[in-house]
Amino acid sequence: MRYDNKVYAHKLSLKNNYIYVNDDRREWMSIEERIIRAKIVLLGEPAVGKTTITKRFLGKGFSQVYKPTIGAEFYVKNFSLVDQVSGKEYQVQFLIWDIAGHEHFARIRKLYFKGTLGALILYDVTRPQTFYAVPNWIQELLTYSGRFVPFVLVGNKIDLRTKNPSGCVMTSQGAEYAKILSNFFKYPILFIETSAKTGENVEKAFAYLAQSIINFMR
Repeated sequence: MRYDNKVYAHKLSLKNNYIYVNDDRREWMSIEERIIRAKIVLLGEPAVGKTTITKRFLGKGFSQVYKPTIGAEFYVKNFSLVDQVSGKEYQVQFLIWDIAGHEHFARIRKLYFKGTLGALILYDVTRPQTFYAVPNWIQELLTYSGRFVPFVLVGNKIDLRTKNPSGCVMTSQGAEYAKILSNFFKYPILFIETSAKTGENVEKAFAYLAQSIINFMR
C-alpha cells in the first residue's frame, strides 16, 4: 500500500490558527506563536536503544544494563529550536512515548499511536537484522496512525561499530535507504547516526524530528 500525504490530509484540521490532529487538542502546533506541543513515538526492534537515547536526551545519562520496556514509557521534554527555513525560534514540547519492541506487545502497541505527530525509528548499526526490520516499523506507524507521519531514521550504537566494522550497517546504507523512503513518500526523510552511550547526535536527532514536523505542518 502506498502512503501519500494528500490521502491523509483530511486527518488534519486548522482552527483559530492552530493545527489539530483528529480534533484532539492535546497535540497541537501554533502557527503564529511558534509553539509546538507534539506527541512523538520511538520505534524499533528490542534493544536498539530507544529507552537509552530518550534518557540521554532528557539528561539522565547512560546505563549499561538493558531493561526491556513493558508496554510503553512516557516522558516530557521542553526545548527551543531555530527553524531552518524562517530563522525564527520555536518553543517545543515533546510528549515522548517509548514503545516496547517485543513481539508479545504487538497487540497493545497500536493503542499508543493515536495523535502521533512524529517518530524516531531506530536500528542498531551492529545488528543488521534490526535495520532490515525498519520497513515493518514504518508500516506499523502509518497503519495505526491512519496517515503519513514525519519520521527520522536513526542508526544507533555507532560507538560499537569499530569492534566489528564488516558486520555493521554502514552509514552509506542508512543514507541510501533514507533517500529511497524520501522518494517513496514524496517527503524528505531525514537520517542520522547516534550513540546513546556517548551522547553523539542524540539532541540533533530530536531536533531533526522537530524540524520535520514544522516543515510538514507549514
